[in-house]
Amino acid sequence: MKKIPVTAIIVVAIVVIFAGIIFYLSNNRAPTSYEKMSSRELATLCLPMEGQVMHIHSHLTIIIAKQAITLPAEIGVSSLKGCMNSLHTHDASGIIHVESPAQKDYTIGDFFAVWGMALSKDQVLTNKVDAEHALKFYVDGKESMEFENLVILSLIEN
Repeated sequence: MKKIPVTAIIVVAIVVIFAGIIFYLSNNRAPTSYEKMSSRELATLCLPMEGQVMHIHSHLTIIIAKQAITLPAEIGVSSLKGCMNSLHTHDASGIIHVESPAQKDYTIGDFFAVWGMALSKDQVLTNKVDAEHALKFYVDGKESMEFENLVILSLIEN
């Protein structure tokens, strides 16, 4: 049986350690970089833990053709990757959790981007506006024209 020189083992160990450090640094941004990111960039970034700087909850109800749409559990939660987005759901209650490492004006559009679904004045989920189908957007019972630009924090403050 051929012996592997000790120096070869040390070199391989050093390479593995440096590769691990580079991988870690490239996938884990320093907290100071969060402030420089847009709300959409930060919302769609899967973080290793829930953010502690901003923590609010807001309820979202979607009704299409008089049918309530259930907001799925674990939007923005990746068990396989072991991370979660700043905007996410835990269950199907309709509660959007905003748990962010930076104070941002997150919008409903940011949440829909995390969800991978469409929201605009022309479309919600897979339903498009046309001659027979209108889209009305309400906030606390009042019609709004903000659609995807509605800041989630404004829902809490009103």
